[in-house]
Amino acid sequence: MKYGYVEIILAMVKYALERDMVPVVDLKNCPNTYLEPNEVGKINSWNFSFISSQRKVSMRYMKTVSM
Repeated sequence: MKYGYVEIILAMVKYALERDMVPVVDLKNCPNTYLEPNEVGKINSWNFSFISSQRKVSMRYMKTVSM
C-alpha cells in the first residue's frame, strides 16, 4: 500500500477522533485497488499490509497529519 493512502486514512481517523466518532478502516467489504475482485469480502487489505506496522503509528504522528 502506498504511504500517501495511509496518510489519507490517518487524516480521516484523526477527523473522527476529534469529533468523538469511532473510526473504522474497512478495506475488506468494498472494492478497492488493493484487492482482486474475488477477494472482496474475504481479505482486509489494511490488515494484510499493516497489521505489524500498525502498532508503530503514534498519536504524535497523527497530530501532524494535515487534513
